Amino acid sequence: MVAHYERRRRIPELVEKCAQLRPNTSWADALDPSAEFSKVRQEYYEYLIQELKDHTIRGFAPQVGGRVLSLPISQIFLPLRAVEGRPALAEYAEEDLLRQAASEALGELDWRRRREEMEKRYAQLSARQAAQRPMTLKDLLKEPRSILLGDPGTGKTTTTHYITYALTAGDTAHIGTSVRGLTPVLIRIANYAKACERDSTLHLVEYVEKELYPRPEFGRYLRWAIEHDQCLVMLDGLDEVTNPNLRAQVTDRIQEMVAGFSGNRYMVTSRIVGYERSPLTREFKHATLQELTPEDQERFVQLWYDAIKSEISESNPYRRGGQSDPGAA
Repeated sequence: MVAHYERRRRIPELVEKCAQLRPNTSWADALDPSAEFSKVRQEYYEYLIQELKDHTIRGFAPQVGGRVLSLPISQIFLPLRAVEGRPALAEYAEEDLLRQAASEALGELDWRRRREEMEKRYAQLSARQAAQRPMTLKDLLKEPRSILLGDPGTGKTTTTHYITYALTAGDTAHIGTSVRGLTPVLIRIANYAKACERDSTLHLVEYVEKELYPRPEFGRYLRWAIEHDQCLVMLDGLDEVTNPNLRAQVTDRIQEMVAGFSGNRYMVTSRIVGYERSPLTREFKHATLQELTPEDQERFVQLWYDAIKSEISESNPYRRGGQSDPGAA
């Protein structure tokens, strides 16, 4: 009873000390860290918008007056086309190798039987490919755990950049409302792997807090947001970790973060080739990017040219001022 009274008596003293340590912070804000982080969150969002609003297409970037144009990602982004599941061919090859290993272990050398089995498996592969369900980006983001697989140049990294931009800009046109309000955390897995080479004890959440961004207040805010289940964590380029031991370590660290901070949503990207070296668990919904259809290609080219035309128009001082360009005559 005396101890309880003593604690209550010291409350005003503790309030005063808090006020002295942080004179611009109210007692309510001291009790509620989210109030303290609201400004940092806004600054973090503004930083991401500035970093990602313009996109340079590697090997395909237009130049005007010797200057490489970065085009608005919101104007040139095409919604992805994907199918549910891992590539059927990859699953077929993996299963066939396992069957072959089992047969060799038993000393089976019946090649006629082996050929019949291959023909049967090919028919199963064709049926599996035909049955894969189409998925949109909105569908994929409804999943709490997802893996986006694709060949080089199919738009995996661009997709993560666009999701990050759209979340911070409040644009739900292509991403849907299932992730609205979540804070995006975009991690290049190759960079995390390099950090792990320097410090093998570095966990993902520590990397986010201490090394992901140059501003330490961003790291502190993101750690708090992750701990409070408020994030969409995107890990881009799992296949880029080519060292087998390091790859296994990074995969384990991803699984540890997912298990330890399970209230957040997670999305991982990887090339198809190389993913099977150290795949993630079955709790992740797999989706495989498809090649652009001729209609998509035509639409992208039109969006690309429209964005260039707009960029050139905005950068021309005569057009901005409503005057005629003397060099156009």
